Amino acid sequence: MLRRLSLHIPVLVCTRMVLASGVMVSCVDPQAVDVANLPCPCASGWICNTASNLCQRNPASGDDAGALADASTNADGSTTDGSAADTGTADAAAVSTFWFEGEAASGIDTPFQTQNDLGASSGMFVGAPAGTMPATDNNPMGAHASFTFNAPTAATYRVWGRVLAPVFTEDSFWVRMDGGTWTLWNDIQAASAWTWVRLFDSNNSQAVVTYNLTAGSHTLDFAYREPASLDKIAITTDPALTPTGLGN
Repeated sequence: MLRRLSLHIPVLVCTRMVLASGVMVSCVDPQAVDVANLPCPCASGWICNTASNLCQRNPASGDDAGALADASTNADGSTTDGSAADTGTADAAAVSTFWFEGEAASGIDTPFQTQNDLGASSGMFVGAPAGTMPATDNNPMGAHASFTFNAPTAATYRVWGRVLAPVFTEDSFWVRMDGGTWTLWNDIQAASAWTWVRLFDSNNSQAVVTYNLTAGSHTLDFAYREPASLDKIAITTDPALTPTGLGN
């Protein structure tokens, strides 16, 4: 529910000298002219409040001059920001990050299975048991673990995984977004402990994989290739994010 706010917004009378009468007049409308047919605009970053006939800081310019409710939507999709002074600049785009436990995936099927580990977030992870034969299919149709999320706005997303890949024969997955082309995520950093690794394309010089997504529902699929283990994932628009520990 919206509440009416009592705001103390500084005002500045927008005036222009009317030569015929020598009278100073207040603003009437940002596009109006005075009786001498001369423009009477407010100063840059200010608008005319037609109720008070005074100029005031523009509350709709994107970062809100101390008003806690904008008259229009900010660049980040929000309608509030509470900043102290309106500079006329747009807010920085909001960052979206989705966190999923591996065992919370839908459609988990063989050889993937939910397993226990005290070092895993929530004490569980998803993966194939050690010693499971590697898959030979370069276009995997089964053995999926899927994660569905709702992107609030169109943006570029990256993926991080908290993974365990102890040896080179247990260090890969297939990954895809929205039923698209499978990416080979191979040669994941070998480690004896859970490690956050950013999704990269092993068939493209280990280039970081990005997904340009529209607003709305999307599904990220992991498919079995080797018995690497997946504890947690982060799907984020933040290029500077490097998860640590158990993540969020």
